[in-house]
Amino acid sequence: MQIMRAGTESQQARAAEVLNDARRSLYGILGEDEDESSSGEAAAE
Repeated sequence: MQIMRAGTESQQARAAEVLNDARRSLYGILGEDEDESSSGEAAAE
């Protein structure tokens, strides 16, 4: 990643936190019950 080569230590730390948050969010989506996500989509329509 570009930020790890060109970024300051502070920027690198912030980027790592953003990636960790994104990873947690993605795993949260995968961990949802499929019926929950389907009903949520149907309610939105």
